[in-house]
Amino acid sequence: MAKKYQDLSDAQRAKFHAKLEALGIDPNTVPATVTTESGGLRCGHPAASADFPPAQVHEIGSVADLCAMGGCPDEDYQAKRASDAFVDYPPPAPSLGMPSLASCGGDVCQLKDRMTVQHHEAVGKALHAAVMGDSSKVRDYEEHINAIHFPMEIATHAAQDLVITKDNPLIIDNPNGQPTNLVAATITIEEGGYIEMRTPLNIECQQFTVNS
Repeated sequence: MAKKYQDLSDAQRAKFHAKLEALGIDPNTVPATVTTESGGLRCGHPAASADFPPAQVHEIGSVADLCAMGGCPDEDYQAKRASDAFVDYPPPAPSLGMPSLASCGGDVCQLKDRMTVQHHEAVGKALHAAVMGDSSKVRDYEEHINAIHFPMEIATHAAQDLVITKDNPLIIDNPNGQPTNLVAATITIEEGGYIEMRTPLNIECQQFTVNS
C-alpha cells in the first residue's frame, strides 16, 4: 500500500522539509496532494500546468551550482558506496582538441561555431556525467560546460503527495531543454500511470511507490 506524507517517519518528514528550505521554498506553501487525474499534468518552465506551477524558479550560474542543487555526491562513487557504471563518460577533453574560450577571445558564440559536432556531443555528455556521476572525472570540461550551458533556469515543483493516475501522465517538458526539479514527500504511480520525460528531470522524494 502506498505511503502518504502522514505515514512517513519524523526523520523522513524532516528531510523533506530541509530540502524545501534549502531550495528557498516554505514547506507551508507546498500543496498537500497533487494528482494527474484530470488529463495529466505538465511540469517545466514556462510550460507548466496552471494546476501545478513551479514552487520556485532558480537561475543556476555554473555546473558546480547545479551539482550542489541536486547532483549525486562524488564521495559516494569514490568511496565505492555506489557504482557509476551507468554513466557514459566522454573521453578526456584534451584528447579532442577542442578550442578554448580564451582562444576565442572570450566569445561564447565563436567558441560554439568552432566546436565540431563531436565536441558538442562530448560536452553534453560531460554535463550529464557531472550531475549523475563523479564530477571529478569530467573536471576538464568545466570551462566548456559553463560557457555553453550556463546560466540556466531550473523550475522546482513541490508537493507533499504526488499521485500519477492511469492514462494521465506527468509530463516533463521544458521548452528550452533545461532540467526540471521535482521534490515530493511521496510519489505514487498507480497501475497504468507513467512519467513522460521530454526533457531532463531530477526527482527527490522520501517514498516512491509503483503499483502494478
